[in-house]
Amino acid sequence: MTEHVTDEDLTLYIDGQIDPLRRVVVEQHLARNPELAAQVIDELRVNHELYLSSVGAPEAIRVSSQDLARRLQNSIGRRVFFNRLRPVAAACGLLMVGASIGALTTSALSRPSPMPDYLEAALRAHEVSQVRAVMTSQPEVPEYDPAELLAATAIVMPTLPESWTVEDVQVYPSRFGPSVEMSLSASDLGRVSIFAARPGDFAAHNPTAISEGNAVLAHWQIGEIAYALVGASDETEILNAAHMLADTLY
Repeated sequence: MTEHVTDEDLTLYIDGQIDPLRRVVVEQHLARNPELAAQVIDELRVNHELYLSSVGAPEAIRVSSQDLARRLQNSIGRRVFFNRLRPVAAACGLLMVGASIGALTTSALSRPSPMPDYLEAALRAHEVSQVRAVMTSQPEVPEYDPAELLAATAIVMPTLPESWTVEDVQVYPSRFGPSVEMSLSASDLGRVSIFAARPGDFAAHNPTAISEGNAVLAHWQIGEIAYALVGASDETEILNAAHMLADTLY
């Protein structure tokens, strides 16, 4: 039975205060309701703009005072819909008054690397797993309990094909919570890794593939969790496998 998602769940999710297990329920609900997911994304975007404005982040994108005021006003309207006019709404009102006095600036945080941080982490984790595979002093940990991993990290991992074998499972620290790396023997694909982490934003996009050195990374995102399948096989084969894995998450 699908668990009911309340307005309070959405409130806590947007404010980043929701219980990890409840977060999974909300993200599954949003994945099935694209219109509601779009509203939640707008809420998160406004929150991020307010935060960047308050901390004086490096300027990359200038938002006019009228534009930001309009977004804040729309946000307040949505917050009424979510039944959550809390202190943040009062802060929005104060910022709207301030917008009439002077321009507020927000910016996108620049990345020094052409790849997102989580893909860099996925590639490094894959390289580490390759080293661990040949070191007798660093035994692999093939025991894989999806329920235990979910309880510990609040990350749902894809369902694996029966022909794939788990060789190692590792949990790594990351900026927005724990990340998970699974090393697998994937029949025709050879040795591959599945990496899952929170990149710090909310999005939904289908798998796409990039090459980095001898590795191919097929990556996708569902809600707050981004995934990457890393291997050395043909890019098309890796991408097709990523689509297959992504489909098991819906």
